Amino acid sequence: MHRLPLILSTPSVYWDRDAPEYALFENAMNESNINETESFLSILDEAEKLAISRKKIFQSQLEGAHRLVNSDQLVEGLKILNILVLSAPKESDVFEQALKIRGDLYLRQCYFQGAINDFEMFLHSSKKRNDHSQLCEIHGSITIACYMMRFYDKAKRHLRSYNKYKAKLSQECVNNNILETINAHIFRFECELDDYNKVESKSDTTSQEIPHLGFNEGKEIKPIPSACTYINIDHKQSKFSGVFPKVDLPKASAIFLEKPLSTGLNVPLIQCELCLHRSDQVYTCFNCRYKTYCSFDCIEKDQKIHQYECSAYRSLLIYILDAQNLYRLFIKVSMHLDEHIFSKKLFRKLMSAEDILKNIEESVDIENSEFGFLMNLLRVKPNYNKLHNMQYSTLVVTAFRLTMFIFRKANLILRFYKKLRTPDTHKMVLVGVILMRLFCHLLLNTFDFEYLISLVGKKQTYKTVYDEIAEWTKLITPVRPEDSENKLECYNLTKAEILESSTRNLEISEEQEKYMSNFTPLKHTQLCNPIERPLSIFKDKLVELYFSPSDTQFIMYGYMAEITTSHKAMSASIAKMPSMERLKFVRSFVINFHTHFLNYFLRLGVSFSHVRQILSQHCPTLRKFKHSCDPNVKVVVLDNGMLMGIALRDIKKGEELVVSFKANCIRHTRTERTTFLKHINIQCQCKACQIPVEKELINIRQGIYCDVCCGHIITPSEVKCSQCGKNFNILLLKYRKEVTMMENNIARLTNPETDKRKLYLVNTVLYLRMKNNFVPSNEIRIQVELRYARYLALKNFAEKSYQVLCEINRNIAQYYNEDILWFSFYSDMLLVIKIIMYYNVDEKLNPISLYCLLELCEFALYILNGQHENLCLLKIDTLVHTEIYDEIKIFKKWKVTLQYTASIINVVPISEENKDLADDAENLSHLNKSSDN
Repeated sequence: MHRLPLILSTPSVYWDRDAPEYALFENAMNESNINETESFLSILDEAEKLAISRKKIFQSQLEGAHRLVNSDQLVEGLKILNILVLSAPKESDVFEQALKIRGDLYLRQCYFQGAINDFEMFLHSSKKRNDHSQLCEIHGSITIACYMMRFYDKAKRHLRSYNKYKAKLSQECVNNNILETINAHIFRFECELDDYNKVESKSDTTSQEIPHLGFNEGKEIKPIPSACTYINIDHKQSKFSGVFPKVDLPKASAIFLEKPLSTGLNVPLIQCELCLHRSDQVYTCFNCRYKTYCSFDCIEKDQKIHQYECSAYRSLLIYILDAQNLYRLFIKVSMHLDEHIFSKKLFRKLMSAEDILKNIEESVDIENSEFGFLMNLLRVKPNYNKLHNMQYSTLVVTAFRLTMFIFRKANLILRFYKKLRTPDTHKMVLVGVILMRLFCHLLLNTFDFEYLISLVGKKQTYKTVYDEIAEWTKLITPVRPEDSENKLECYNLTKAEILESSTRNLEISEEQEKYMSNFTPLKHTQLCNPIERPLSIFKDKLVELYFSPSDTQFIMYGYMAEITTSHKAMSASIAKMPSMERLKFVRSFVINFHTHFLNYFLRLGVSFSHVRQILSQHCPTLRKFKHSCDPNVKVVVLDNGMLMGIALRDIKKGEELVVSFKANCIRHTRTERTTFLKHINIQCQCKACQIPVEKELINIRQGIYCDVCCGHIITPSEVKCSQCGKNFNILLLKYRKEVTMMENNIARLTNPETDKRKLYLVNTVLYLRMKNNFVPSNEIRIQVELRYARYLALKNFAEKSYQVLCEINRNIAQYYNEDILWFSFYSDMLLVIKIIMYYNVDEKLNPISLYCLLELCEFALYILNGQHENLCLLKIDTLVHTEIYDEIKIFKKWKVTLQYTASIINVVPISEENKDLADDAENLSHLNKSSDN
């Protein structure tokens, strides 16, 4: 509805933004806008009731899910259970039983935390408090799961409840199979729990970092350290502001530490919206069925605020208006106003919104409290002139529609503004102005932090390095020295054979091409990330669905589900709608939102292995720092939700401290950066933006070779080939299709390794085609080359695998910043080195020189030490990444073994046949030597 403009005599884009907000807001409160918004709100109510009536959860669905989870179709059954847990009405038996069945399944699969969460949720939602047998079973199951997780206090509490309900059961009930099994398990450790003396529990408080040389005592910008100063010059002749260090700052020092005033997520059903915990098992609010949590504890903690925003979620209003953060912030402000400000006698005498606002602005500031920060948002009128026209128009529409909802439906005016004696119309104006101010502050001071979230469960972990190697080596059979004759016969390829295989593999039929798009997953690490908002894309798809209702499957779930039409085109079409069609459009939109929301976002876990979550944080301190596409301060979100700025390198006294507001020259193209920064009114003039576009490293490393003009390079900035006019995007799509088809073919041949020669041939063909299609620094080519190196290592073709690794390292060293390599390309290279070392040092297959093995070992240690340093720099808990310490230990052991072997055999000068390998080894070792210097 924020795209449906208000009916105004003068469009809001022509308003005098310096005029008092209450006067501007009163302009919007005409009869036409009030009536239309009330009609919209009625439609939301109708759609909500219709959606509830359509969500008829039949017992047969639950029974079907129960059958599936106890068969070889467990995954399908779990999908149905997940949908029932997220959408079934709280009052239905289906919801409770779905929780119990899923909890039992998790307990059998030893996912104890998941079982505890489901069973606790069951206990809090259960209506059958007199079903002692079921309650006994649930408490017993929680006792077992808590014991296994070493939650001994909780286990003892549930054990007492288990014994209490068991005492109320008849002997026949106690002897049923389920309770007998539970009782047998508890019997094994019950004495241990009885003897357990409460041990001091591990503190939940995470260590708090302190800014360099302590916090700033000045009022202007407290979260920065005393080692820095904020300069703000605002004269007619010159305007300048920025943060500068007063002393030299060492790398990794904390530059600022701030708790965001509001936090919002853009991809629902992925992680908890309160604590931000990522879980494969999420819940939704029992009433609205939209807000996502990870446990009942988080649902309870959030009730203080969510009870007032629940109706806005249920009606979809705040989703439609993109106002989740705004509405929550408004509730917090209103609660503080009601408790601390409106209780003063002075406010009972004020009769106009103007007088109330004036007295709020003059109210006493409360230092170092959340209330003080919130009141400052109201006390300081934001600079509306910093918003571009579309933002300001959206602000006015959103504030008006929300005000009407708050007054007509949510009853928040009655709840938080009842102490004011002013008429309701003045209260509405006051609420509208508060919303305008808060929204403007959010638009100017909210920053998006994008990060990858895995949708395929937790990261695969291994007890030892050897377990990881074993997992990979069982896929491909290595060629042993004694198979040398077979090796020549099986793996010698002719050019004619490679060419014929290449042509055959790339015959794309119309049937296959139909299912491929620019968004076809390539399983590559995309280091250059497009700036997308998945929830916004979903809503745009619903708009498209209104104009093409017969294409539901294609628009919402086909390969076009992530591609939207022009925002401007959609907004223009909506703005031209007559009154009746506007109502019809809103009705269609909200019904489709209710209908498709769950399936659209749950399908992400099926279609993609990862999704890019966008975390929006309201951080006024961050705005004090200037933006640069090549920053010297990195902003990270700590586990406790705090925001921290960290020095990326040693910074000299007087050098301006700059951060990247999402747009970074390392990861984003000039076009992406410019488009994004335009939305937050920034015209970047940093050094990175002064470089000609065609010379930017990110532009160069995305280059491809023209398939007509032999060897001619086309980059994104050129758009088309300068010689033959071939379009860059069309050619890139063609090359990506080739990669997808051949990788699918490799996957079919690998699990298991059915035709060894054919698998070797297809891997080689793909490797050669990548060298033919993409420039050496292109990340798609590098990823394919890394997989080829891994395949060669698994086949025990160590020498060739080594050569490919050296080639990759040369290419990435020139065009990639090392900060983005540690956990991307370097991680893949590390796996290849592990396999080579295992076959050569432990298995003693010896197809490569000792000299090269030592250099590989040194390079692996360089990577591991760099990963550890990077984790420490970003304040990531290294206890979660303990495998790094194990891997360092293994590689040091391998290094000692190699050095000992070299001392025994008294390594002779390098032979001619190994001379090339020695040269390549120098390319790997230069990193270590330079780091030592």
